[in-house]
Amino acid sequence: MNTITIRGRLASEVELRFSAQGKAWCTFTVVSSRRVKNGNEWEDADTMFLPAKVFGTHAEQIAESLDKGDPVTVVGRVVQENWETDSGDKRSRMVVIADEVAATVRQHQVKITRMDRSGGGSAGRASSGGQQRRGGYSNQHADDPWAAR
Repeated sequence: MNTITIRGRLASEVELRFSAQGKAWCTFTVVSSRRVKNGNEWEDADTMFLPAKVFGTHAEQIAESLDKGDPVTVVGRVVQENWETDSGDKRSRMVVIADEVAATVRQHQVKITRMDRSGGGSAGRASSGGQQRRGGYSNQHADDPWAAR
């Protein structure tokens, strides 16, 4: 399987959508740049913008937790999307189907709040840099032996 790990910042707001069957999914773009030293100054080099998609309750948690500019680490698989425009032109792009999306804590403080497994609770609160954030996220699974019970 082709797996990618990308560390960067959200270049766009998370867009949460729902399928006709009511399943949640979200899209966002991660921007990542390699930093190089030019004399006494650091500069961005090789900037990459990579679109990503997340499905299910994880998508809802991400939409509640993250904003444009937030530092993230994304792990997933790369797929090629193909489509045809209304004028008949064929288009394609590479997209990450994310399995994991995490706030990067290297230069920020993040507080994780566990969610109610029954699905009846609301998203918790996370903080970054001492400021209150919109929501927390956690990708807990019923078979997780390390989860708080």
